[in-house]
Amino acid sequence: MEKEININPDRIYMIAAKKILQIIDKEFKEEITKVALKSFTDKLTKKTGLLTIEEAVLLASHCCEDVNPKSLYVDDRHKQTVVARWLVMWYINKHLEKSLTFAGSIFGKDHATVIHGMKKVNFGTKQTLGADIFEWISKFKNAIN
Repeated sequence: MEKEININPDRIYMIAAKKILQIIDKEFKEEITKVALKSFTDKLTKKTGLLTIEEAVLLASHCCEDVNPKSLYVDDRHKQTVVARWLVMWYINKHLEKSLTFAGSIFGKDHATVIHGMKKVNFGTKQTLGADIFEWISKFKNAIN
């Protein structure tokens, strides 16, 4: 005895349509976020004067393959996040003329970590850092000058 399965094509269509709309909505939100961040960083780089720390965080995040700016404030050790953090700490010390301790305290790091990052930003080469990190640092320095 076979059991008859009742398939409602309208129901299947509605489920599929809802799932497609969820995917499109997520991709649309991600794209809008990227466009808004790009527009914002373009405006920042055209400004005269110094960036605030928050603006430097956004710019560094954008330069390092669109890292989430919030990840700079937590213990995230991904390469892009670490480099973005180096760039902001370097900027705080060099351009805002704040102490190493102050620059590190923003991200929960000590002055030794800031010194390490400063050395990488100031003296790193393509050979010692890798082409991708060197490019991110160059992009950030060019944007603030």
